[in-house]
Amino acid sequence: MKRSSILIIFLLILGFTSCKKRENEKVMPKPDGVALENFYKNQRMDNAQNFTIDANNGGTLTGDKGTKITFPPNAFALNGTPVTGNVEITLLEIYDRASMLINNMPTTGVRPNGDEETLQSAGEIFVEAKQGNNILELIEPMHIESAFDPNGDINNLSPIQLFKAEGELDEPGKWQEVDENSDGVNDLAEPMIGHNGPNGAAAVYYAFDTQELGWTNLDRWYNYTGQLTTLYVDVPDGYDETNCEVFVLYEGEPTALARLDVYDTNQEMFTEHFGKLPVGINIHVLMTTMIDGELHYSLKESVTTVPNHIETMPDPQPTTQQDLLAIVQNLP
Repeated sequence: MKRSSILIIFLLILGFTSCKKRENEKVMPKPDGVALENFYKNQRMDNAQNFTIDANNGGTLTGDKGTKITFPPNAFALNGTPVTGNVEITLLEIYDRASMLINNMPTTGVRPNGDEETLQSAGEIFVEAKQGNNILELIEPMHIESAFDPNGDINNLSPIQLFKAEGELDEPGKWQEVDENSDGVNDLAEPMIGHNGPNGAAAVYYAFDTQELGWTNLDRWYNYTGQLTTLYVDVPDGYDETNCEVFVLYEGEPTALARLDVYDTNQEMFTEHFGKLPVGINIHVLMTTMIDGELHYSLKESVTTVPNHIETMPDPQPTTQQDLLAIVQNLP
């Protein structure tokens, strides 16, 4: 009996200790990379607008943010054969870094040599034409006029480059320079002045013709001067390239967004391709993830870059789409 009593007491103590240990253990979050990918795809689908154009007559449509697109008569075709009747047009307009982030459409361009650098955008536009389940092409160019450019200078007008990205609305690629007619010269959009700024103020917008549907970006290369460095971002334990995204926003630049899409498995940190970040500028580093179906974010605001910069991110906090948009819009 004595031995049995001792054994019972021992087991009770062991069980109590195990329960206390489990209570004190930190429950690690379970970020869901598939849910995060679907979140961004759904954002692009939900933010797209739909219009109907008569293929025979053509017509003009205007997006909610001010993009104006004109299709000439008999411009749509399927496998080279002109189509008639109604054509459904899908339009997505992205004109600020908050929209770029929530749609996961960074302004990263690919140089002809493969180097990737940040672009300063005057607008990202997606246009698709369908008839039933068939995706159409253009046999005559459409004319596009952008919304106003917040960085445009009405006293110093200059053309802006066109960039294209392969892929559909749900699977966009990276931005590359355009030479649509293969004449060896990169395509440009011409600056125009109209009263399409805030409260009808005079503002710069851009006009161009293109026969290519899909993704178009109006950009300038964000050319840096001075010392450059590589940025590393150390995310919390349990996070990596499979379940979160890390973005860099530039203080004072409302239309530039970079995504760190390289993950260094040796250092377990996010980084970028070619060490193109200037030393001594202020940036914001923002991480997004999905936990239990809820959007989370982590933010380091107004960080001054230094050589061999390493930024350590705090644990992500829950947020909503609208709150995240407001957070990004309010960054300096």
